[in-house]
Amino acid sequence: MDYCGPAGVPLTTFRGWDAESYGAALAWQHRRDESCGRCGQSLEESTGEGMRDGYTAVPAVCGGCAAIDRGSRTVRRDQGNGDHTAGDGIRWRVLRDQEGDV
Repeated sequence: MDYCGPAGVPLTTFRGWDAESYGAALAWQHRRDESCGRCGQSLEESTGEGMRDGYTAVPAVCGGCAAIDRGSRTVRRDQGNGDHTAGDGIRWRVLRDQEGDV
């Protein structure tokens, strides 16, 4: 169900998939389970010895998220609710530092 629920696939449908599709879904779920839920990095690598400072976060602006943020600010402003400056579509890309670049 870890794969089926979030993907919106009924369990009865999932059980009827061919072996290749079934295996691909389970492999995808395994990669997701082994990754950090916030940055997406491999937990095995990113939590290893000496990796605390082994990454660099680089800001990136997603045009779609920026549009959502602008719309949200407009709605909050028009309704007199909350912070009208939050957002701007800024997300973070996490890059693993190359050995010797740290």
